[in-house]
Amino acid sequence: MFRIIGIEKHSAQMNMAIDYALYESVLKGASPPVIRFYKWEHGGVSIGKGQSPGIVNLKNCSDDRVGFVRRQTGGNALFHNGEDFTYSVIAPNIIFNGISGTDNAKAQVNIPAYKEICSWIIAAIEKIGLKAYLHGSNNVMVDGKKIAGSAQYNGGRVFLQHGSIFFSDKTGLWARYLNFPPEKMKDIIGINALIKANPSVLYQALIGSFSSNAIVKSAGPDKLSLDELRRAHDLVASEYSEEKFFGSGSERKGDVCAVDFERNI
Repeated sequence: MFRIIGIEKHSAQMNMAIDYALYESVLKGASPPVIRFYKWEHGGVSIGKGQSPGIVNLKNCSDDRVGFVRRQTGGNALFHNGEDFTYSVIAPNIIFNGISGTDNAKAQVNIPAYKEICSWIIAAIEKIGLKAYLHGSNNVMVDGKKIAGSAQYNGGRVFLQHGSIFFSDKTGLWARYLNFPPEKMKDIIGINALIKANPSVLYQALIGSFSSNAIVKSAGPDKLSLDELRRAHDLVASEYSEEKFFGSGSERKGDVCAVDFERNI
């Protein structure tokens, strides 16, 4: 049985804190596996765990009240438009690939989980009339352009995977909040630039494909417990603060999520 936490909107810091609070909850055995959908209040920028914050245009983020946060997961930087959909899946590795690590030994990324969950995204996108496909292990493409990207943290026994499905056609905003050559924008596209989709129809397609597939046989709507909510608020202050965002100064430069698919992971 999976829990499904329906779509909510939070700040950048709170969104990442909730994901990790749910990861801890599943790891402790206090929760079954979780599927969550959410959006970003005023939009948001997230960077990978080991990435330099220099890729973020902090002035423009501040001027436009766009939040910024360092993720627990790896990967590169991306802009989460307020119209885009973000998902997270937190589950034991054994459910997806039959291999289970220890609680305290960080494992390699779970490639079967990447591919399986991306297949759910592809199924939802195809339900609204677009032909999507997987490139590498974690990049969903339409007509040669990236339409969804994912990142993962694997703690050993349990993994956390989350990703963004680009709905908005305003992809030019990425260049306002991230410092990168504008020509790289040719690599990404929003669903609404390809087909005038109803966001509620896409959301229902996502709910349907995530809750009924080869892995998820039973799923029910739920909400955060009081303990999970309290833990998320604690994590906002301790792990997802602006101080943590700026890191130690030794982070890799990194890039934008728009070109992740060139790595073919």
